[in-house]
Amino acid sequence: MVSTHRGASRARLGNAPAAREWTVIETLRGNPDQISVVLKKNKPQTFLGLGRASLPRTMLEITVADCLRSGVTISRSVTVNDGRTYRLVTMPIIGPTGSIYAVIVWSASIIEQMPQIPKVGAMEWSPSGVLTATPAAAYLLRPPNDRPAGHTVPELLASFEDWEDKFGFFAMFEMFSLNGNSRTDEWAGSAYKRYEDGTLHKLHIAARAVGTGAQRRIRAVVCDVPTTDHPTGTDVAVAALRAVPILPGHALALVDLGTAFVHEWITDDPHLAGWPHHHPTYDNDGRARVAATCYDLALGQPAATVEARIRFNPLDDWIDIHSQWKRLDTIRPQAILDITPAVPHPPPISGCSLCADLVDPRRLK
Repeated sequence: MVSTHRGASRARLGNAPAAREWTVIETLRGNPDQISVVLKKNKPQTFLGLGRASLPRTMLEITVADCLRSGVTISRSVTVNDGRTYRLVTMPIIGPTGSIYAVIVWSASIIEQMPQIPKVGAMEWSPSGVLTATPAAAYLLRPPNDRPAGHTVPELLASFEDWEDKFGFFAMFEMFSLNGNSRTDEWAGSAYKRYEDGTLHKLHIAARAVGTGAQRRIRAVVCDVPTTDHPTGTDVAVAALRAVPILPGHALALVDLGTAFVHEWITDDPHLAGWPHHHPTYDNDGRARVAATCYDLALGQPAATVEARIRFNPLDDWIDIHSQWKRLDTIRPQAILDITPAVPHPPPISGCSLCADLVDPRRLK
């Protein structure tokens, strides 16, 4: 059994192999009985059981539980039955709520130099899809702007070159059952992000749902994974949207009907260009119309017209919008929206310097 004391404590084990690379273990639900491996030997894993990790399961269970209790980095020595001594290091990854979202583990002989600590961040989505991230996760994701209030689904997706199994991610936010598929409680996939220096990064994301009802949240860890892969390319729905001509004063959007998430936004109007990085609030009637339209189109209705009132800041006036919806027959039901404000050139959103810059007269000259 492994000692749970920190420092230079020792424990007798079987002939345990040394893990030369860091192992990332998600602890998203905060329960030592509900943990799994999401990165092993620099390779992404989909909630791999501890029994298939590079280290003995008992060792991992005890050391992770110890790290969850203490909330600090732990370094100890472990002696196996043949007399060899290994160094075992565990480090907690703290999430935006202050809870531990993951534990990273490394073990090797006591004379072996510790490899570079992997880049691992933690984040959380609200039911409406607004993301809050730790500084480490924000560094990896590198969203297009710095917003303390969080980042929306369309601006995050727009910053990626590809997001594998994007629809599986959406299923975690399902408003209603589609074709017998109910909302899921866990998901893992990879996003490809090109950084400012031109390098392509593969970001492995593992997410689990916690809480119920209005308290439901999606917690996740993100790992920077060495890769020689390349994005598979734009999906059919996005390609269809980008092929549609845009009229002046209009915006085109791609909406996932099961969640009402707008995940692609195209416009030539600077007064509408800033909307994707804000989360819209509908008035009561508009919210009901949008939900009903998503449901009807998801079940096969080909098109719809929706009038609604939205705003992005409670201090702003309501904006009347007209939208035309056209269903797309894809693996997961989507729709293209053509959106027009009732009054051309709506004012910038209060308190947003980015929106103000987009409509600055000096910029528009």
